[in-house]
Amino acid sequence: MLDVRRTEERAQGALPGSLHIPLHELTGRLGEIPAQRVWVHCASGFRAGTAASLLAEAGYDVIQIDDDIDRARTIGLLAP
Repeated sequence: MLDVRRTEERAQGALPGSLHIPLHELTGRLGEIPAQRVWVHCASGFRAGTAASLLAEAGYDVIQIDDDIDRARTIGLLAP
């Protein structure tokens, strides 16, 4: 799971075990992403879509989560 939100957003809660690389740093940090299927999320799906396109272009098997982060909060998936 790749979280492409800003650092300030992630500080408000994150999916346990997720890798955090803000979207604006993604292209310079591709080497940190494991060579396996990558699920990518942000706060609303917009940045995740951009990240998914960049990752697919770089050869990653990527799945974009097109949902609001508040849903994860509502069902108890976010860790402080």
